[in-house]
Amino acid sequence: MKQPALIGNLLAAWDLLLDIPIPDSWRRYETNRPDPQLTMLAIPVIGALSAVVILILGAAYAGIFTRNGAALLFALTATLFLDARDSGRGIGLLLTLLALAGRKVPLLPVLPQLRPSGPGTVSGAVPMAAMVLLEMFKLGAFFLLYRHGAGCWLAGVLILSFSIQGFLMGLPDLDTGHPFLEVSGAEQSRIWLVGIFFMLFVALRLPLAAIAGTGCAIVFAWTVRNAAEKIYGGISAEMITLAGAVAELGLVLIGFLFAA
Repeated sequence: MKQPALIGNLLAAWDLLLDIPIPDSWRRYETNRPDPQLTMLAIPVIGALSAVVILILGAAYAGIFTRNGAALLFALTATLFLDARDSGRGIGLLLTLLALAGRKVPLLPVLPQLRPSGPGTVSGAVPMAAMVLLEMFKLGAFFLLYRHGAGCWLAGVLILSFSIQGFLMGLPDLDTGHPFLEVSGAEQSRIWLVGIFFMLFVALRLPLAAIAGTGCAIVFAWTVRNAAEKIYGGISAEMITLAGAVAELGLVLIGFLFAA
């Protein structure tokens, strides 16, 4: 495949996953008709590339600041990226879910209509306290991972959580009835070959975390996919975002337990 077409599919994956604007100088490589299969396979690549950029920043911090200062800046950068990549929709959906659960609202019927809420729109001390605790947990986990020389687990978090979201994009959109990515069932599983390939590099440094994280991510992705298909006949964009946010937290916890 021609290089511009390959870059075009990478940019299409970027556009699906990230709210971060594509640089204007790269827009000449965008294509109006990206290949759905290649776009899906590019999704873990975007996760790996995003992690590499942050890890390079982490290495730069180490050359300028003390170890604790560099660890704190790395943790802030990683946490801000996780929150900003979807403009905070992931954490907003979690807050909404917690608010509904606090009011004892049945969650399964409302999931297809779930919309994110910001801190200013969620009432109640429990959701707000949960938001603070979740952010502090991510900051603390990435701080300790960096301090223990395991900052590369950020790559595992992004590769696997992005792979989960890409895998779910093969389901029909509940609003349109058409899949987010028109890829056959057999081809959808290939995203895990790409994700596992990149996880092998993480495993060179953190084998236990890589094995546990990959196994949990695959089980979680198949569970969510089968449940969404059976219960709703498809999935919404917000449900995919929510699954990614839940996966990120779970993967950060796995890194904290197995690597920090």
